[in-house]
Amino acid sequence: MLKEQIEIFPYRILSERTTEVLLKKISKLDGIVEAIPQVLRYEDGETVTKRIIVALNGTVPTDKVLNKLDEICKNMLPFGYMLRTGVFIKPRPTVSDYLRGYPPQGVEED
Repeated sequence: MLKEQIEIFPYRILSERTTEVLLKKISKLDGIVEAIPQVLRYEDGETVTKRIIVALNGTVPTDKVLNKLDEICKNMLPFGYMLRTGVFIKPRPTVSDYLRGYPPQGVEED
């Protein structure tokens, strides 16, 4: 179960190209399980990113990962950003999820 996450909240929305480069740099860091962008899709097919959630695996101290992310963001996001730690991905399904049929029947939860 993922316990600690870091949210990267840029002060401007990010283009697809900027998001792609940023995700490649983030994925090279130790201690990261995955980086999940929250995107908006427009009618013409263009997507822009509002924020990125970085899931940690706990093998590297959060402070070290946070410092490395800060360095990457300083270079990539000159207009400003905010980094914060917490839990941003639902740790388990909600009652509404169960009413919608998630998780599928027969799937065990932690």
